[in-house]
Amino acid sequence: MIVTLLISLLALGLTGLAVWTERQREEARAEADLYNLALLLVDDVSSLFARTESLIHSADNYYTDAVSQGGIDAARFNTFLDRQLQQIPAALAVMVLGPDGVPRFGSRSTRLGISLADRAYFSKAREGRERGLIFEGPLQARGSDVQVLVIARRLDNPDGSFGGVVMVTLKTEALGQLLAKLRLGPSGLAVLRGFDMAQIARHPQLEGVGMGAGNKMVSQSLRDHVRVRPAGGSYVGSSPLDGIHRFHAYRQVENYPFFVKVGRAEDDYLSSWWRHTVLLFALCAAIILITALAARRIYQGALRGREAALRMQLAVEGADLGIWSLDVADGRVTASERCLALFGLPPGAPPPLDHFLDRLPDDDRQRVELAIAEALKCGGDYHQEYRVILPDGTTSWASALGRAWRAADGRILQLHGVVQDITRRKADEVALEASRRQLEALAESLRHANAELRRSEARYANALEATNDGLWEANLQTGEVFFSPMYSRMLGYEPAELGHDMHSAWLDLVHPDERSSVQAESERRLGESGHYELEFRMRGKDGRYRWILSRGMVVERDPDGRPLRAVGTHVDLTARKEMEIELRAARDAAEAASRAKTAFLANMSHELRTPMNGIMGLTSLALRRADDPKQIELLQKADRSSQQLLGLINDILEISNIESQRITLDETDFTLGTLVAQTQAEIGATARNKGLALQLAQPPELAALALRGDEARLRQVLVKLLGNAIKFTEAGAITLRIARGEDTPAGLQLRFEIQDSGIGIAADDIQRLFTAFEQADNSTTRQYGGAGLGLAISQRIVRLMGGEIGVDSTPGEGATFWFTVRLRKAGHAA
Repeated sequence: MIVTLLISLLALGLTGLAVWTERQREEARAEADLYNLALLLVDDVSSLFARTESLIHSADNYYTDAVSQGGIDAARFNTFLDRQLQQIPAALAVMVLGPDGVPRFGSRSTRLGISLADRAYFSKAREGRERGLIFEGPLQARGSDVQVLVIARRLDNPDGSFGGVVMVTLKTEALGQLLAKLRLGPSGLAVLRGFDMAQIARHPQLEGVGMGAGNKMVSQSLRDHVRVRPAGGSYVGSSPLDGIHRFHAYRQVENYPFFVKVGRAEDDYLSSWWRHTVLLFALCAAIILITALAARRIYQGALRGREAALRMQLAVEGADLGIWSLDVADGRVTASERCLALFGLPPGAPPPLDHFLDRLPDDDRQRVELAIAEALKCGGDYHQEYRVILPDGTTSWASALGRAWRAADGRILQLHGVVQDITRRKADEVALEASRRQLEALAESLRHANAELRRSEARYANALEATNDGLWEANLQTGEVFFSPMYSRMLGYEPAELGHDMHSAWLDLVHPDERSSVQAESERRLGESGHYELEFRMRGKDGRYRWILSRGMVVERDPDGRPLRAVGTHVDLTARKEMEIELRAARDAAEAASRAKTAFLANMSHELRTPMNGIMGLTSLALRRADDPKQIELLQKADRSSQQLLGLINDILEISNIESQRITLDETDFTLGTLVAQTQAEIGATARNKGLALQLAQPPELAALALRGDEARLRQVLVKLLGNAIKFTEAGAITLRIARGEDTPAGLQLRFEIQDSGIGIAADDIQRLFTAFEQADNSTTRQYGGAGLGLAISQRIVRLMGGEIGVDSTPGEGATFWFTVRLRKAGHAA
């Protein structure tokens, strides 16, 4: 009995040790698996946010460039935003809000006319000066029932004032679909939350009040772990939302204020362990039972042999074992009912061995026959695992153990053994092998990911080295600062020459005029938005001050939201700042010279016009008193020359006033028909004197349309262009066409075309036409006259009226000058 007890305790101990060891392995596998899945999810989420940030930067750059170049083409900008949006399927819309919070531009899904000025992200962008990303959500998209995460950024006008907000909305449903890609088991969990614990997306999504997007119901275990290890970690706990006990892993999304959490229930990752545990304890129980029965048989002796044999049979049957015995002489098998049932054979007389072998597939049968023959020949043990095809067509697995029994003379008479159904064990082995392959694949993926991470870190380090940027990390509570070698070298110091506190390594080196404002502004921005970007001067080792661009971002906060730790970079801007100063001085000098030139031309034009008017007056008086025909002819030539010179002086004065911005448009009400009639009256005689036809082509409804604008300057441009057409056309016709452009309730765009059949203009000369004192061919001055100011003046007047001017021409086939202007409709205020 003592031996039986010791054997039972040993079996239980070994079984318990095996079960405990296997559970530790399963938990370790589950932890490694969840850690890798969290990393993969972080990569996916970070990639989505990075592509969204790139979209926002592209829209910001497009907007800034367009504004600096004079204006934005709304249709083209909206098309650009649509194309950008198509690259991010998870995004609902991309839009640009004006300073009033109303969308000005956006993708097709943008709802124009709805003010978003009450949104927190808009207020934060308007009240702050930083240009970093602003996150808000989840919240319900205005005008729909779609839950979205908003990613926004402030827009600045060229003068630095608030220009609006560029923003992208990401559908939380799409983020949930990203989480659903992970294979976490029937009771698994994947969540994306913000640093404030607000739920952005969850898979599976739970129904109920307060359980959807935006809820902050998390376990105290998660809060404690995130506070101690914000970058990532793992823990075991129950979710307050569904009450399921899980193994959890969480990771912070790099560069963004979010973290992901994945969890797998114990019932999922310990399912195979439970099956193996049950099987091991069943086998242990069988061994203990067999041992107890054997000991009982020995103890009771031969008289109790039959009872012990019966109990042994019960033990075997309890262990689901079939007993068999092969007689070498007649080849028949004596088998228990369980053994016959495993092969689908009916109970009865001992069947021949072939009845059993016929149930095996051909390849298994050949292997089993060879093993039996070898055991009978050599007297060794027999052990085979094979498939059994049952009468109903199903296939099961069996494991047979046997040993040869010899007579006194050494001859082998029988082969005794047991057989067991191992179909479930084989299925578990297949599942275990599949899990092993999956784990190996995940491990390989992790190795590749780690290798790629190392390469990325190397590239990042090389890139930082190449850019000569200095890195820093500061403990905002203690003032302790750590920095890279380049941080100190850009100021001429070696790393050991600067202390590791905030004053000696930074503030004491900032220019005294900027020190207090830089410190206050950096602390304010880090506390409010979590990042800053400032330019200031720092004293180098040689005593000279260098311009530094400093960027910083908070990476750790206390439970109350106060910044604890920040990281950032320093970039040397000295060369760029010095170039800016030189360019600004050169620009000021050029502008001063231009103003001086313009003022000189204007003053000289006034001074010349006074004596010229006197000459013309005296010539007119002389013509009235002259009687000699020769003298009259000479005076008339002098009068024409004076008129031409006065026109040139007037043109010089006109272009000088335009360039010095001394003129403004004088707006009056007029009709297009009256304007055209006055122009024809002014220029018609000149055309008729050369035998040219002056034709007009305009829609009839435009003639009576009441407009408001500078009628005199518009007629001035028409007269100059028609005069040029007449001057360079010897025969044929001059055609004036007027067409309607963009038409709004308040205004109208008109397009004027003056087509002639004159000498035409070469393509190489067109670009010089609108430059002051330039003509297509300067030799034409001698033949046709003129100083080349008319087109330059016309171009500047057209631009003042919000239009453009150009020419299409082929040498020898005439030319078509065209221009556009924007006029208001009479009765509409500016």
